[in-house]
Amino acid sequence: MPLAFPAIHSLTGASIDSLHIWTLGVLAAANLSTPLFLWVLLRGYREVIRQREAGSRNWGIIAKFTTINGLIGFGAGLIIPLIPTWMLYKFRVSDSVSGPLLALSNVTIGFGSIASPALSKRLGVVGAIVTTTGISTLFMFSLAVVPDVVLAGSVYVVRSMLMNMSSPLLDSFIMSQVRPEERGFTSAVNSVIWRLPNSVSTYVGGVLLQSGYFDLPFYLAGVFYVAGITSFYAVFRRAKPVG
Repeated sequence: MPLAFPAIHSLTGASIDSLHIWTLGVLAAANLSTPLFLWVLLRGYREVIRQREAGSRNWGIIAKFTTINGLIGFGAGLIIPLIPTWMLYKFRVSDSVSGPLLALSNVTIGFGSIASPALSKRLGVVGAIVTTTGISTLFMFSLAVVPDVVLAGSVYVVRSMLMNMSSPLLDSFIMSQVRPEERGFTSAVNSVIWRLPNSVSTYVGGVLLQSGYFDLPFYLAGVFYVAGITSFYAVFRRAKPVG
């Protein structure tokens, strides 16, 4: 879609702003069909609801995992949502360049997610999470010193693929550590703990970029990633699935 915006602008004379607004509106309306499709897909499914056993909620595991994930969320928020802004400030490129780049990174994320189960079979879930997240952090640090937008785009795409290979593995891991009846609660808490620091740090990253610190957000994000990865391995390297 981002690739088509300049052509549509030339043909119709519509402003880029209005094209973005109308596209967002159409996509939002299309998303209203999601509940209908889910109902069609799952209408034959019958879930067995188990009553939670007294005292069965593993607060220790939930607290440790969400705290570690919160560190990574805070680090990510410092720069990842601001990549188009960073490219605009540092390389003077518009969203006609950064938009397709982000689209490409999303495609690679999809393929990376497909590959992650095979990697977990080879290295184990914890090993695969630490490996993919660790290597992606090296690419994160590299983005702070890349000299041009082409190299920056290439490094960012690889970083995105590696980092997001770990996302389904992280979800699978924490679900294996709690009982089935606790998984919805655990997922909700984990999402909140990740989103809150991520939202706060995005503001911090925006202030840094506006102040001309184009490399500092990457270094700070990398530090939080390293802290999160190291803590995850230290705490969960011997974890076994809950029966």
